[in-house]
Amino acid sequence: MAKDKFTECNPQNRKKFEKHSLAALEAMAISIFNNDNWDKKALREILEERKRRLNKDFVFTPENIDTFLWIDYEIKECAKKLQQQGIEIIKNLEKLTQEKDAFFNDFEVEAFIRPVIMERIGLRIAEDPISEIINWAADHHISYNMHELCSHSFWSFPDMMRVSDIDCDLKVLYQHYETEDY
Repeated sequence: MAKDKFTECNPQNRKKFEKHSLAALEAMAISIFNNDNWDKKALREILEERKRRLNKDFVFTPENIDTFLWIDYEIKECAKKLQQQGIEIIKNLEKLTQEKDAFFNDFEVEAFIRPVIMERIGLRIAEDPISEIINWAADHHISYNMHELCSHSFWSFPDMMRVSDIDCDLKVLYQHYETEDY
């Protein structure tokens, strides 16, 4: 797997964390996350190291490949349905904002796809949204969203193997601006 600046842990940070077990890293991450003034950089470093260690020993068995492809399929299906619904909602919202006495004169529509691990986990990686609704280059054989999950998130391959469902949200924000120049 190619190195990625988002998930590749700095060697100095790796040295700082190598004496800690995975359980200790997870406990540190939870502690940082639960702190009101949490340190994003420290949390990122810990989660990068956790992902690196877990991915290092991961084996793509036939069962793991099937799970990986199932997640990718489900993400693509959710994206397709969100896109269809989103287009319909946008058409209706455009009509609404063009009405003569319309209060709302603008809107935003956002789509979120979240892989979910149903078992209790302390790290809130199950809330990491993937919001792009496009397919990645076909020669990679996985969707762009799956690429994002693998390469640009803190999810490790073992985390992905625990995914039990995919949640989708379509968020509509109705907006009103007093000025015409919004």
